[in-house]
Amino acid sequence: VYNLIPRTVASESAPARYQSQFASTVRKESDANKQGTKTMGPAKVPLEAPTNFLKKGGGVSPPRPQVDQREVLAVTKPPVPRHDEPALLPPPSKKDFISTNTVEVLRAVPKRPEATILDVTHGRGGRQVLEASGLVPKYSTKDDFGRVPDYLQQRKLEETARKEAQDSHMAAVARAGAPRQLSDSERSQLLAGLKANWAQLHHDYQGLSVVVDTESKKLRKKRMEEQLAHLEADIQRIERHPVIYVED
Repeated sequence: VYNLIPRTVASESAPARYQSQFASTVRKESDANKQGTKTMGPAKVPLEAPTNFLKKGGGVSPPRPQVDQREVLAVTKPPVPRHDEPALLPPPSKKDFISTNTVEVLRAVPKRPEATILDVTHGRGGRQVLEASGLVPKYSTKDDFGRVPDYLQQRKLEETARKEAQDSHMAAVARAGAPRQLSDSERSQLLAGLKANWAQLHHDYQGLSVVVDTESKKLRKKRMEEQLAHLEADIQRIERHPVIYVED
């Protein structure tokens, strides 16, 4: 039932094989490096004639170093002493070499191995001391050794500027929020105003009814008495203190 309608099968074509553009160059370099009998030698070595055999002294001998006879005589050891000559023996010693060596070995500090590097160049390596190789940084040879770095100086200037700005801001805030001293004219004017208010309130208080029979009259009289007491306390405080500070 499912195969009544013929289906077209899409043919998948394989992608083109990768071909390097340097293949010919690599092939030429590989062929140029090849030589006949380079690895194993020729297949057949020509033989020498039977009469041309190796004779004495005909081989290749290494060159002998030239030795100066004067240097040899200069380092010649002294002759062996004769049997009748007195022997020069060292004086006898009472030192206990075994105990001394034991103590020295116990107190000796183990020698640390010297740091070395292995320099490998073109397949040939050489071991040398790391300290003298130039790979260890020597900061004492720099031009700016022992001086404060520039970034630390810049940071110090920024910190100083920030502290000064903060101090100036705090001083401005303190000045703005600090209490202000009243001048003599302001103190006199304030005192005169309080006395005027007290006189006006006292005049109104004296005009109250003698008979206080209602609740409203009682509350009004009580309120006026409290206001008079506050005004009198303020007047006494200002008159008692010549220097007064106020907050704006």
